[in-house]
Amino acid sequence: MASNNDATQNLKEQGHEQQLTAILTEYKMLREEMRLFGSFHRRDSQILIGVMAVIVSLYLSNQTIININVLTLIIPSLVFIYLIMQISTVYVTGLEAKACARIEKRINKLLGNQILMDWETTIGRTNLRSSLSPTPFTVGGFYALFVFIFIFFSFQAFQNYGTFSLVIHGVELVILALALVYWVIFETNGILPP
Repeated sequence: MASNNDATQNLKEQGHEQQLTAILTEYKMLREEMRLFGSFHRRDSQILIGVMAVIVSLYLSNQTIININVLTLIIPSLVFIYLIMQISTVYVTGLEAKACARIEKRINKLLGNQILMDWETTIGRTNLRSSLSPTPFTVGGFYALFVFIFIFFSFQAFQNYGTFSLVIHGVELVILALALVYWVIFETNGILPP
C-alpha cells in the first residue's frame, strides 16, 4: 500500500486535487451536520426524559396537584414522542452514515482504491452496527423498556378513561410500530427512502 504522500502526488499528477478537495469538503460538512444533529437531539432527549421522570414520580407518589388519572394519559404520549424522536434520530444518523460511506468509497477510488478513509465503510459497519456489537442490544433493551412503560401506562389509562384512551394510545402504538418496521427494513436492507 502506498503512503498518503504517494497518493497525494498521484492526485496532483492526474489533476484530481480539486475534485478531492470538493469531496472532502462535502464529507466534513456532513460530519459537522451529524455532530450538530446529535447535540440538539441529546438536549431535547434530556428535557423530555426529565419531564417524564417528574411526571412518573408524581404518579408514584400519589401526592400531586394533577389528577393521577390524567397522568396515565400523559405518560404514554410522552413515551411515544420520545421513542419517535429516537427512531428518527437513528434513521437520520443512518442516512448520514451511509452517505459518508459513499463519500469514503469515492475518495478511496479517486486515490487508486487505497483504503485511506474507512470509518463508516468498514469500522462503523463491522463494529458499531454489527449484530455482534453490544450497541444494538443496549439500544434495543432501552427501547423495550420504554415500550413496556408505554403499554403499562396505556393500560392504566384504559382502565381510567376507556375507549378514549384506547383510541389515542392505539394510534400512537400503530405509528410507533410502523416507524420501527420501516427503520428495521432500512437498516437490514440498506434501502434508501424515496
